[in-house]
Amino acid sequence: MKTSRYSQIATDKPNNYNLETNIKDYPGYNYITDKISLMYEEDGASEIALEPQNFNVKNQIEYVDFTLNDITNKYWTYKGLNFVSLKHLLSVCIDTAIAGGVQLQSVRRNFDLKDIWGFTTTDDADNPVIVGRSLSLQAMSYTLSHSFPNIKLASRKHNGYKMDPYEKGLQIINPPDDILVPLKNILVWIDPLDAEYEYKNNFLEYVTTMVCVAVEGKPIIGVIHQPFVNFTKWGWVGKDISNYSYPVASEPSDVSRPFTVVIDAAKKNFMKMKVRPMIGRHFHMIAANGAGYKSIQLTEGKADTYLHIHNIKKWKMCAGNALINALNGKMLTTARKHVDYGDPSDVTNLDGIVAALLDENIFLPRNFDVFDDSTNNHHV
Repeated sequence: MKTSRYSQIATDKPNNYNLETNIKDYPGYNYITDKISLMYEEDGASEIALEPQNFNVKNQIEYVDFTLNDITNKYWTYKGLNFVSLKHLLSVCIDTAIAGGVQLQSVRRNFDLKDIWGFTTTDDADNPVIVGRSLSLQAMSYTLSHSFPNIKLASRKHNGYKMDPYEKGLQIINPPDDILVPLKNILVWIDPLDAEYEYKNNFLEYVTTMVCVAVEGKPIIGVIHQPFVNFTKWGWVGKDISNYSYPVASEPSDVSRPFTVVIDAAKKNFMKMKVRPMIGRHFHMIAANGAGYKSIQLTEGKADTYLHIHNIKKWKMCAGNALINALNGKMLTTARKHVDYGDPSDVTNLDGIVAALLDENIFLPRNFDVFDDSTNNHHV
C-alpha cells in the first residue's frame, strides 16, 4: 500500500466579490469564495476507477456560498411537495452547474501543483478526469437534491461521496414569471464534465458543466457553465435567456463572416469533404470538442449550424437543446426527429445532431449514410 496526498494551499479567510462592479464575474448578485484544501488518500495501487472503498474523499473542498441581494428570497426545499416552481428550479440549476465547475477548477489546480512539485504515480486512478468528474457530479447532485429531495436525476453513475450542498441560491435579474409543474413530470439531466480530453490536457476553454430540466420529455430549462472562462448561459423555453457578455470573444461579431458550421475536431477533414456539396457555397468550419462548448458557439452567434454525426449521451445534448429552443431554434437528430428526454434509462441518442437557430440552416441529406465513417474515435 502506498499513500499519495496533495492539496492546494488554503486561504486564511474568504474573499468577498461584488459582482455588480466586477465585469469578469456574473452581474446581479454577490458571493463569497472559500478556498480550502482538497485532499484525497489513495489506499491501493492499481484501481482504474475512483471507488469509495479505495479512496477517502475528505469534505475539505473549495466551495462557493451564494448570498442573495434580496434577503427575502430565501432558499426553501420541496420535501413532501408534489409541485415544483420552475423559477426556483432554474436558480438551483444555475447553482448546480457552478458547483460542479468549482470542483473541476479545484481538482485541475491540484493536479497542476502535483506536476509542478514532481509527484509521480503509476496508478490509473490518479487521473484528473476521474477525480474531477466524480467530485463535480457529487457537488451537482447534492446541490439539486438539497432543495428537491425527490426530483429525478439522470447522469453517469457516481460513487456516493458525501459533501455539503450549496444552501443559498443566486438572484436572477428580472426573473421570468413562475410556472408550477408536477414533480413526477420532471427529469433533470446532469453532465458533470464535458470535454474530458480537453480537461485532462488543459485545453480548458472547451470544458463545461451542464444541467437541463426536461418536462414530460421536452427540454425546458438549460444551463451551460464554462468554469475556466467564468461564463454561464441559461435559457428557459418560452420565457427568457441570459444575455451576459461572452468573455472569450473581445472583438465584435463579424456580420460579414461566411456560413459557419461547428463540428467535432476529430472529424474535421472528413466532415469538410462531406458537408461542402450539401451547403453548395463557401463556408467556415469551427472544429472543437465538447458538446456544451459547441452549443454555446451556436447560441452566441459564432456558428450557424452545429453538426454531430455519431451517437451521443443525452446529458450532453439536453442543456444545449433547451438553450437553442429558448432562442426559437431547433435541435434534431440526423433522422429529423426531436429527442425525448423523459426516460432516465434511455441515455443515448444514436442518430447524431443537427442544430441551428434558423430553419434554413438545418441542412440534412436525404440519405444520412453519406456521413458513415468506419472510424469512430472522436470526442464530443
